[in-house]
Amino acid sequence: MSNLQIIEMLCALIEKQAGIIRHLVMELEQARCLSDAERQMMDGAEHEYSDILGADEWPDKK
Repeated sequence: MSNLQIIEMLCALIEKQAGIIRHLVMELEQARCLSDAERQMMDGAEHEYSDILGADEWPDKK
């Protein structure tokens, strides 16, 4: 397996994990169990992710 293939597979895994985290954040928000600090951490992580990828490269949210 080439390094590029490993990177592609890791990126796909990270996108899956990000989707899971977004889903869990939504569940916590609906249950009103998410603190302001936790919401800010999630928003910051999503902002950083979009900065890395670029605005036009954001993966489809599932």
